Amino acid sequence: MQISATGISSKVMPINLSGQKRRRMTLRGAAGYTLIELLIVLLIIGIVSGAIGFSMSIRKESVAIESERLLALLRSVQQEAMLSGSEAAVAFHAGGYVFLRRENNHWLPMSEGLYRPRFLDEDLRLTLSFPENGDGPVRLPVLSRQDGLAGKANFEIFGNDMPRVYFSPGGEVTPFVLALNLASRADVSPISLGFDMQGPVRIDE
Repeated sequence: MQISATGISSKVMPINLSGQKRRRMTLRGAAGYTLIELLIVLLIIGIVSGAIGFSMSIRKESVAIESERLLALLRSVQQEAMLSGSEAAVAFHAGGYVFLRRENNHWLPMSEGLYRPRFLDEDLRLTLSFPENGDGPVRLPVLSRQDGLAGKANFEIFGNDMPRVYFSPGGEVTPFVLALNLASRADVSPISLGFDMQGPVRIDE
């Protein structure tokens, strides 16, 4: 062994770090995730939860928007029937509705403009009841979007199976309750529109 003037060996002895390194890795594995890793996981969970909540909020809003649109259309066609002195109607299927006009003792679909046939968003569903019948919701036919109802021929095929609400020139409307809800979420309360001879078509939430 070489001794320097200070009495300390000048030869540097190699240190085996492999054992210490293994111990640090073992301790780190036993401790689990680091704080940064946990924060990243929590951040991802927060982003996913926020996206789900935002999507649900959009769906609920779509029900409210469609309810307001349909309410405005029903009130408008009620007013037009009174002003024009002619009957009108709206026929419903599971995924939408079509407005009808009376012409030469036949009901014909309105194929364009404000009262054009409409299909709802695929996640929205309609439930129609006629309180005077007391039978609960009526069966609404399920139509393919490819079928459409813009033409007279298609209406003759599907129209007879579609329950209708009628508007008379005197302002009378077939008493009805129409509910809109989300097909994918049974826990979301539907929004209902109705008429019971006590006033204009209204929304009952």
